Amino acid sequence: CPQRGGRRPMTSEERHEARYRRRLAERQRRREERSRACGTFEEVFSFQNLYKAGKLCCKGVGWKGSTQRYLGDIISNTAKTRKALMEGKWKTKGFHEFDLMERGKLRHIRSVHISERVVQRCLCDNVLVPVFSAAFIYDNAASLKDKGIDFAMDRMNCHLQRHVRKHGLKGGILVYDFSDYFNSAPHGPIYRENERRIRGAGRYMDDGYLIHEDVAYLKTCQEAVLTKCRELGIRMNRKKTRIVKLGEARFLKTKFLVTQTGRVIRKMHRKSARKMREKLKKFRRWVDEGTMTREDVRTAYESWRGHMRRGNSWKVLRRMDKYYRKLYESGDWRDNHV
Repeated sequence: CPQRGGRRPMTSEERHEARYRRRLAERQRRREERSRACGTFEEVFSFQNLYKAGKLCCKGVGWKGSTQRYLGDIISNTAKTRKALMEGKWKTKGFHEFDLMERGKLRHIRSVHISERVVQRCLCDNVLVPVFSAAFIYDNAASLKDKGIDFAMDRMNCHLQRHVRKHGLKGGILVYDFSDYFNSAPHGPIYRENERRIRGAGRYMDDGYLIHEDVAYLKTCQEAVLTKCRELGIRMNRKKTRIVKLGEARFLKTKFLVTQTGRVIRKMHRKSARKMREKLKKFRRWVDEGTMTREDVRTAYESWRGHMRRGNSWKVLRRMDKYYRKLYESGDWRDNHV
């Protein structure tokens, strides 16, 4: 019989569509709530937020001249930046561009001035991360508090061990990478997401992987990823996007070896130690010239050691520690140079 009031009953498809639209509206309401919680433009770029962002940007790069100059007058620099932002006069200074040869590959680097990085850091910490991170998968590790490279590599371990317990060494890994990701990624999709979110697998940056027991299914996934990237205008690195065996996966410049028992062994890139030796020799010259302090060298070296400790690198670290002591903790370093 017809419903009271003369309205006809809804079909199952209409009820499904109505529920779907209610869920969409609720999600959008939560997005707008997160956006409003970030505060107004004036609150986001408050003096306190900009000052904190400046301190964070200078952390670990205190040996740079531009960083030292910025820190030397950080109160005044922060005040100038905020005044320009509030008056709508703040403009980017453009990129400082240079070429760098890294592991035999020529890379074109574009960096921004420290004062501009402060504004970017302030925006990211106080708006972009809280607004966008709610939609991230758990295994998205880049640039998030309490995550990072250690988290990403540990999750790789977890995924491999879980796979071996369930399927043994059957199957493979689809590893993928993007070509010139940050320079070539189109801005259109990002702007569309901003409009939705700002009113008023495993993944780290541009590296990712998929693990499955069926290699044929991984090939289907590979084609699906390539198709989606073409739709978004993102170029995949076809040389680095491939399916490999479980014991041949490279992720974040680290080789992951898997035994029959499910044990995961991580091998760091073999060129890393050689590059660090070259850096330590260069840093020693800078120390002698007075352009770098021993504390800055120690900080850089400890950072590298922290990275190497992520893998099975005990012997490499022992040799490098010995070399470091020869350069910085013995007599005339030139007599001890090898």
